[in-house]
Amino acid sequence: MRQDFLPVMSLLELELKLNLPPDVQEAKLIAELASVFGSMPEPVRSVLADAYWDTRNGALRRAGWSLRLREGRGRRKLTLKSLETLETNLAVREEAQVKLPKNLPFPPLPDLPGFEEARDRLAGENLETFITLEKTQTAWALCLENDLTVEITFDRVRVREHPEVPTFAELEVELLSGDPEAFRVLALSLENALGYPASTESKLARVLRFV
Repeated sequence: MRQDFLPVMSLLELELKLNLPPDVQEAKLIAELASVFGSMPEPVRSVLADAYWDTRNGALRRAGWSLRLREGRGRRKLTLKSLETLETNLAVREEAQVKLPKNLPFPPLPDLPGFEEARDRLAGENLETFITLEKTQTAWALCLENDLTVEITFDRVRVREHPEVPTFAELEVELLSGDPEAFRVLALSLENALGYPASTESKLARVLRFV
């Protein structure tokens, strides 16, 4: 493996996604989360730009994949993720991701394990960015009973290239480590407690319904 990359992680992303009112206030959300989890730790706040890349004719999307380059907090992370979820109640997607050094140009797609199918789909065609989601994010990492570790993120999202698309807000609770079945029980309990509608739709798919 080339030494200018950090190791690729290939995994199943398992998360609960809740659609929030676009004008929801962070203080209200923190109080609601605290009613379930107890006192919340100090959050990490970030401004992120998620640029989505594909060929001009959408080869990756037609094959059921999204390719995202995330930049923010001085970091760059490339993620290849399936668009379809493997379950109906939780967002469960295959993904491969790698951290890119700041001075490494992108594209081309890195020649690394986990990205083989995407390279085959490109068939030599060039990648170009077609949409960028700008997010203000508040994130909490929680270590819970049953040895569950989760990350909770509150995202407020706008589309850089299409200001006419309404800003929207989401809450995501992602399993970082622990028993997936215990996480499913937690996710159902949290969904019922907070009362916001659940969704398995990706942010990209949600935006593409408007543009």
